[in-house]
Amino acid sequence: MDKYSQRQKQELLGLARHTIVSYIERGVREFPTNSDPAFEAKRGVFVTLHMQGELRGCIGYPLPIKPL
Repeated sequence: MDKYSQRQKQELLGLARHTIVSYIERGVREFPTNSDPAFEAKRGVFVTLHMQGELRGCIGYPLPIKPL
C-alpha cells in the first residue's frame, strides 16, 4: 500500500478540519479541490468525531470506493 508523506498527511488533515469547521460554523458543505494527484487514488477513509471525550459521530467507507 502507498504511504503518504508528512506534508500530504498534514494537507489531508487540514482539508478535513476546514470542511468540518465550515459546516459547523456556516452550514456550508464544501468540497475542496486538492493539489496532489496522489489523493485521486480510490481509498477507504473513516472519520470519527469526539467532543469533550464523547463520541459525536463517525462516517466513512472502509473499502476503496472513492478518491479522497
